[in-house]
Amino acid sequence: SCAKQPDRPQDTEKFSTLNEKEMENTKASKDSSEVPSDESLYALQQVNVTLYFYDEKTNQLSPEIRPMTKWSESNLPQYVIREMIDGPKTSGSKPVISPDVKINRVDYTEDILTVDLSAEFMKSGDLTIARAALVNSLLDLGMFRYVKLYVDGKEATMTTEDSNAVLGLLTRYPNNVPDMKAYEAQNAEGAEFCKINRELYFQDNQGMYLLPEVRSVTVTDGKYAEAIVNELIKGPVAP
Repeated sequence: SCAKQPDRPQDTEKFSTLNEKEMENTKASKDSSEVPSDESLYALQQVNVTLYFYDEKTNQLSPEIRPMTKWSESNLPQYVIREMIDGPKTSGSKPVISPDVKINRVDYTEDILTVDLSAEFMKSGDLTIARAALVNSLLDLGMFRYVKLYVDGKEATMTTEDSNAVLGLLTRYPNNVPDMKAYEAQNAEGAEFCKINRELYFQDNQGMYLLPEVRSVTVTDGKYAEAIVNELIKGPVAP
């Protein structure tokens, strides 16, 4: 086995050439399997969102499933609001938000989504239905638990006339219109006795930041500030 064998340059060259081709074929096969096609990437970015519009026959909100291309988590709320402004695409449903509404700002901290819309929002046909449809559509994204609604930088109120009846942090509304109106009336500031969700701020464990904590605050006889201070005195609930 140690004896010197005669050189075979032709066979060696042939052997090397075959291996190079095999390597190229293997590499091409591997690359094509690892890199997804544009079609598969597009499919991965497709999500369905649920939008709510008004069904006059049943006098309640009716869901409409609409596909969208998901580029990032942050663009989902803006997409939902824009589609709500554009109105429904299914027959039997009516738009709930004025088509002239503009989006001023959308951001979220912790589990609170802040939405600032233009003044045209107050010209929507029925403000309670408009708020309920918007809030339920946004909360169906599953990214947060509360929506804080602003109109041109000021916290939204129940009506255009009553500037004191602020709504606080909004949670899911009933889909039935009579129920949603009753729900909103008992949770709006301005009544003699009401409950309203507000964010209270406490410092973190290291004393470097203020963190929001949502709490249901009971307001009696319109003593809104007093109710807030009493809750602050109690201290934070979250560890």
